[in-house]
Amino acid sequence: MTVALPIFAIVLSVASLTLSLLSYLRDRPGLRVSSEIFYYRRGPAADSQTPALRIRAANHGRRPAVLTSLVSRAGRLTWWQPLTEPKSPIPPPQTISEAIEAADEHFLAQNSAVRLTEGEVLDLLFWPDDAYRFVHLATDPAVTANRLYIEDSAGKTYRVRNDAKNLDVLFG
Repeated sequence: MTVALPIFAIVLSVASLTLSLLSYLRDRPGLRVSSEIFYYRRGPAADSQTPALRIRAANHGRRPAVLTSLVSRAGRLTWWQPLTEPKSPIPPPQTISEAIEAADEHFLAQNSAVRLTEGEVLDLLFWPDDAYRFVHLATDPAVTANRLYIEDSAGKTYRVRNDAKNLDVLFG
């Protein structure tokens, strides 16, 4: 009897520690990002099939995730693009300095970031017409992305699963 009580206390404390550790590990953003190709009927021909790349980001954690950009990589080159365009229209500028200031405000993180709470999903759809977004034109010759990532506000990147295979299909 005197031995059973301490053993019961140890088992109970280990179980409590395990549950609190699991709760702590779950209490952060858990982002899963994947891509897939869908074929849509687009164009005048009834049998025309156009591939579209869908990137899906889902937050499986308890904490919200603030996603800022889609990152494209090809070898050592890396380039970014905002996930969304800001919803508010840009007022017409009067001077060049106002135009520069309006463009800077247009792409601020709070205007182009996406906030995903627990269980929310973000879908991004890219057609072959959008393929220029995955091409780095500043190099000669132009380089096509072979890896995609989603970046959050903390600078952490999440790899898009099946990205290389689906980019090849999109570029055809």
